[in-house]
Amino acid sequence: VSVSFDDWAYTDTYNRCLANNDQASIAVLKQRYLAGVDAGIVRMKALSQAVYGRMIPQVLLTHIGGFASIMLPDVLNRLDAAGAHYVTLEKAESDPAYAETDPKAGDGTVMERTAYETGKDISTVPAGANSAGIDVMCR
Repeated sequence: VSVSFDDWAYTDTYNRCLANNDQASIAVLKQRYLAGVDAGIVRMKALSQAVYGRMIPQVLLTHIGGFASIMLPDVLNRLDAAGAHYVTLEKAESDPAYAETDPKAGDGTVMERTAYETGKDISTVPAGANSAGIDVMCR
């Protein structure tokens, strides 16, 4: 996995807001999530350039859930606008960037782990999605 927009973090809050028919809070959730998607795209591109000197094929982690399903069209539109080209998982993972032998595989994205392993400074790479505070909504 090279990119995730933390869609899972919104699922419980979305379900609570939906149960309460709190459309205003759902609108805020959508706005915050899409802002995180935009930030995640910027981070994904910057990390790829900083770590590999090129744009590697990205592998997006998404989860099955009510919120993720309603947001997926907007996510794909944003990825399209950012220049995404879609390939199979097999094709993406045939890129040398995914030839990982790190025992810490699973801690962060492949780009973050590679930066850590190779000592590349990614401190100036913009932050990605931030879902802080949404867990208290619609309680």
